[in-house]
Formats: sequence, structure tokens, C-alpha cells
Amino acid sequence: MGLHYYFCLEERDGERWRPCTRARPREDSALGSHSPAYRADFTWLHRRSPALPLFFGELFEMHATLPPDAEQSSFFAHHLQRGGEADLVEMQVHWISVADLCLDEWPSLSFVMRGRIAAAVAGAFGDGRGALPMAALRAAGINDTQIDELAWRAVVGAPAIDQHHGKPAYVRRAADPELPVDVTWSAPLREILGADRFTAFVGLQTLASPEDLRVIAYLG
Repeated sequence: MGLHYYFCLEERDGERWRPCTRARPREDSALGSHSPAYRADFTWLHRRSPALPLFFGELFEMHATLPPDAEQSSFFAHHLQRGGEADLVEMQVHWISVADLCLDEWPSLSFVMRGRIAAAVAGAFGDGRGALPMAALRAAGINDTQIDELAWRAVVGAPAIDQHHGKPAYVRRAADPELPVDVTWSAPLREILGADRFTAFVGLQTLASPEDLRVIAYLG
């Protein structure tokens, strides 16, 4: 099984859907190293990325079924001819219209992220609704690698708040300062995706009418 989901772009050309290479970065070492070289790939995500579920139901609903015009698609027709629908299932192919991504709203989107950290430093997260407290974590001896690991393992979730008492849940249950407890923080979509990926997606809306573009994700 592949480790990365690749995102490629197709553009409507009359009744056909053809690869759109205008979104592909001129130089992307990660994409160049891992991509199976479909020439319309424009970005990728590790399959364990906390951002990936946003594309598969948490925010957007990418389609796992064939589009109605699959035979007119360069991508789908190629794989249907090569291995039939089984080829697409093995690659975990999904697709979505760029219009359904609502890219103009992305700059204002933020999400509550959930992770686990030692109870001794959990208080830095306050009520669980603020930004990731980088300075406070560093001051508590948490290094950047550990902070990156916390963010990497995070998932979208609700704030760890005791609604009855109005206090963070970890304050109530943490006795051992080394006990891992749930913490939450707010993160903009740009931070969750990473600036380069965020820019790559948002830039799609400048290439053509969103109704004439679609994103295809596949595991490679």
C-alpha cells in the first residue's frame, strides 16, 4: 500500500476531461520523488496526515464512485482500460469538482485539533480553543521535534472542555504530571495543510471556471 495520496487536476475540454498541468509546481522534491509521474499531479499528502480526513467526509465528500463521464476522462479511461474498476479500487481513487471545494472560503477556515501531551504542560492550552501555544511549550522544555510530532498526530475534534464546570477535562483527571492527556487547540486550514499545499489548492480557482475543473486523489 502506498504512503501518499496524490492530488491531480483534470480540466473539461468540450466533452472530454484532460490533464491540467498548469497547477503542477515547477519544482517539488517531495512530489518528484514519490509521485508515480501522472503529469497533472499538483500536490500530495501522507496517508496519516491529520489533513487527509478533511477530504474524506470531515469537510468535503470526495466521491469513491466513478464519475458519470468516466469514459471521457483521460485519468479514468486509462485505468479502466488497464485494469478495470479493480485498478481504481486498489488505488483508492476519489474525485471532487473544484466548485465543491469552496476554495474562496479556505482562508477563513479554522478547526479544533486534538492531541495528547504530558499533564504537566497541558495547562498551556488554556480552555482548548486558542492557537497551539508554541512559546509556552518551548518554555516548558518541549522541543520543536516534539511539537511537530504533537501536531502531526493531531485529529480534528471537539475541545476537551468539561461543559458542566467550564474547566479543561485534563485539569480534572490529571494526577501524574507525566500522564498523557488530551489537549485541544485551534488551527487554521493553512496550518493544517501546510502553506505550500494550501496555496496549491487555493490557486486552482484561478486556472479556469471551477465547474470545469476536478481534483482526483489516488494512493500511490
